[in-house]
Amino acid sequence: MIIEIRDKDVLIAIAKCKAVSPYYDRNHILSKENDEYTITLKNCQVYNISFNQDIAHKIINLNLDNNEIKKFPTDIFKLTNLEYLSISNNYIKHIPTKINELANLILLSLTDNLIQSLPLHIRNLHHINYIQLKNNPIRKIPLDFCNIDSQYCTMSPEELSPKFVNWKSFPNLDLSNISHVTCYQ
Repeated sequence: MIIEIRDKDVLIAIAKCKAVSPYYDRNHILSKENDEYTITLKNCQVYNISFNQDIAHKIINLNLDNNEIKKFPTDIFKLTNLEYLSISNNYIKHIPTKINELANLILLSLTDNLIQSLPLHIRNLHHINYIQLKNNPIRKIPLDFCNIDSQYCTMSPEELSPKFVNWKSFPNLDLSNISHVTCYQ
């Protein structure tokens, strides 16, 4: 099934879904304020989404929580002015290194996915204030996260919190429920 997201006659995005929830309400998917768009496609069984290149720069908020997404949607990288991205409670295993192309991100929420490592390029998100990654089986993180000098280290949950205080770029990093992590360079 395909959901077309439109503002009057202008196509904003196309979402591919397995089925549509009986609670689906087309009027609550798209909102517009000051020529900027917010797209909320929660609980729609979305597995992929694509965006109109001509409008993509106007999307500042995207919520794809509680869907069927297995692969980070590459069309998200067209959203050059995106500030808020939430793709929680899906099946994503990998964050692409292109994540740094979302230079205006303020919030990134990827909780309750299957992510096992963080890309080194995530440190280049200079405007970000909040990253939420709890309830992911993360095992590898960039050495920049760690307050150590060695090239590799393994940390237990007890050691994890104090090690992160050095990375001031992400004061609100949430890596709850991680058992053991290896830092890499």
